[in-house]
Amino acid sequence: MRTLLTGSIFALALLVAACGGGGTSSVVPSGANPGGANQPSSAKSTNARIVLNIPPPNRQVSRRPFYLSSGTQSLGVLVVPATSTETPTPLNLTIFPVATPSPCAAASGGGYTCTLNVTAPIGVDNFFVGAFATASPNANAVPLSEYIALNITVSASPAPGATPLTFTLDGVVYKVALAVPSPDPGNTPNTQVFPAGVPVSPLPLGITAYDSSNTPILTNVTNTFATPIAIAPSPAGDGVSLLLNGATCSSITNGAVSINCAADLSHVQFAYDGTPRPDANDHIIDAFTIASTTQQSNPTPAPAYVMLSSNVVTYQIPTSNYTEGAFLKTLASGQLLYVAYTEGSALIGTFTPSTGTVGAPGTLTVTSQDDVEPSAVAVTTGNAVWVIDEYNYPPGLDCWTSLAGGTASQSAIQLFDPTGEYALYPSAIAVDGANNLWYVGYESETGQNYAGYFPESSACATPTSVNAEYTLTGDTYDSSPFVAPLANGIVYDAGNGSGSAGLYTVTTTGSSSVTPVAATLGGSAYGGGVGLGADGAAYASFYNSGVNADLETMASGGLSLTALLDLVPTSPVDDLMAYPYGLNVFSLNGVGDRVNYVDDDFQALGLVGNLQTTPTTMLDALPNAFAAYQSTHSANGGEFVIYQDESENLYIARAYQTTTWNVPATVIGGGGCGETGLLSMNQRAPSSGPFTVSVSGGGSATVLPGSYNDYLLNPSAFGTPFAIQVTDAGGRTESYTLTFNEGEDC
Repeated sequence: MRTLLTGSIFALALLVAACGGGGTSSVVPSGANPGGANQPSSAKSTNARIVLNIPPPNRQVSRRPFYLSSGTQSLGVLVVPATSTETPTPLNLTIFPVATPSPCAAASGGGYTCTLNVTAPIGVDNFFVGAFATASPNANAVPLSEYIALNITVSASPAPGATPLTFTLDGVVYKVALAVPSPDPGNTPNTQVFPAGVPVSPLPLGITAYDSSNTPILTNVTNTFATPIAIAPSPAGDGVSLLLNGATCSSITNGAVSINCAADLSHVQFAYDGTPRPDANDHIIDAFTIASTTQQSNPTPAPAYVMLSSNVVTYQIPTSNYTEGAFLKTLASGQLLYVAYTEGSALIGTFTPSTGTVGAPGTLTVTSQDDVEPSAVAVTTGNAVWVIDEYNYPPGLDCWTSLAGGTASQSAIQLFDPTGEYALYPSAIAVDGANNLWYVGYESETGQNYAGYFPESSACATPTSVNAEYTLTGDTYDSSPFVAPLANGIVYDAGNGSGSAGLYTVTTTGSSSVTPVAATLGGSAYGGGVGLGADGAAYASFYNSGVNADLETMASGGLSLTALLDLVPTSPVDDLMAYPYGLNVFSLNGVGDRVNYVDDDFQALGLVGNLQTTPTTMLDALPNAFAAYQSTHSANGGEFVIYQDESENLYIARAYQTTTWNVPATVIGGGGCGETGLLSMNQRAPSSGPFTVSVSGGGSATVLPGSYNDYLLNPSAFGTPFAIQVTDAGGRTESYTLTFNEGEDC
């Protein structure tokens, strides 16, 4: 690429004119000797005359596409053979001062007409002209404007005085500014914000080219660029792309647009495909830059930016019946398995996170009964599906040989205490790393809880024994325990409000009597869920009814629990408290990185991040939520939850956590708890809060104790839209239209 003023701050794209022009010139052979143009000593040359018009100030802005500034004090010219690699600089230009009577004369309409005598090699030449604000530019002089004409044929004839050789000197593109059509006023300037996970149709990308005097180049659409303007998104291939709409002379290669002519400056678009792409930390890539890669200056406003805001995207599971319970599990294939107990049937199906595809549900049936009421689900390595079926009394185990459901291969398998005398009421099951099916339950005579297992050597294998092997010391009548699988056992999160909360580690080689590691949460605690990091460390939640809940951890093989943090809200508000249910751990680089769970009081997705540094806690409201059932992580850390809304629709929802906060749940469900609901400023930690929330027409939004992002919404209007305005700690303000659907009183 040829550039003027190499070594200064410029990187220049060259514009070759096909026609038109504002800095016009005419060249004729002449006997005058300019005495300064550089050329090879062996080249034959002829003298030439260039005539340039400098307009008066009052005509400056009307000239297009390029012009000589009225402040021009000197002109520099270089003419070289088209094959030359010589680069124009202020040192090798022939400098002509703008002075009268020579080389310039005052024009009748104002301004000047300057006649510059130069030496031009005979043959095909390139002409370079620079306009300067000083009469004697030095090596570092910055031009007001720059011009070029390439491949001009210069011959020894016609003789002086004949019809001049004419061509257009067109300006050099000095910088390119890019602009998005709808910048978010609360974000980085010139930033388009798209909700994460939702495809966006192409939008126009504003492109303005400037000359070196910082003036927009209003080029004739027929002009072509000798050096194309290259524009590309970064990071490339991660969701934001460029497109050409009706382009005539430009192209796209590897995601980058090459604009070859001025006609296509208005034909470039950008779009977001809605597909989440994780970064090295398995967080969504949420910040993009769209910039020109051929200009090195820093124009304003450029580059353009795209930010993805936090969001909740829902995928509906086909069912017309009220859902009484549902489960969501991550499979080894990367798919999620959903099981839902509805009025009249039990549904089973898969969900593909990468495409957002909900598989058509099958049904779970048994020959001996009309209904299946699952209270826990486990999947073996061979994709056999085991269910604790509460339709039976006492509950028994049913099994289906595949994820498609159908009729149970095993049904109503009864479990017993170690003596085989009393039936167990199983409440939790899990498949460990050795493909053993574990169960936990209590027997009705004493309420004592037990654990047992049997090998699942084939799909829906018949148990070799139905008697439990392990007594869980101190745990009685525990009807809602949670288990996480080990390589050859389970970790069991116990607690029934009697003060015996804690973790039990039960393995196939352990003692028949298992004692708990006591929780550090004071008072009478309940277990709220347990999960394991990739290093075997356990993370467990416990809660005190009417008080608070926390998250605790225990190292692999450890004998003590360490409290990490209290879950939000850290104290009750409006008779609501932190009520964790189930818990799932996502690991990164071999250790637990983040946790999700369901909050049963707020019917929300609970999130804990930064487990290895400074843990953070927040809730994510789900659109129009009535009941949240179970959460899980996808293979790349996506946060998923299965829930039912106030209209009895069943959904799998993904919470997209990004660094740009948003209020994605704008339809607020009462969650079965009357006149208040959860308002969440969804964001990946750290928070941009505290936030100021104003509710139109009355009502209030009160921050939950221990949170920056979550507010208890108490509006004055139910079922009709109303407006809120949210301002973060940095001053960014966004407005939303909300609808609150009042639930039943708790």
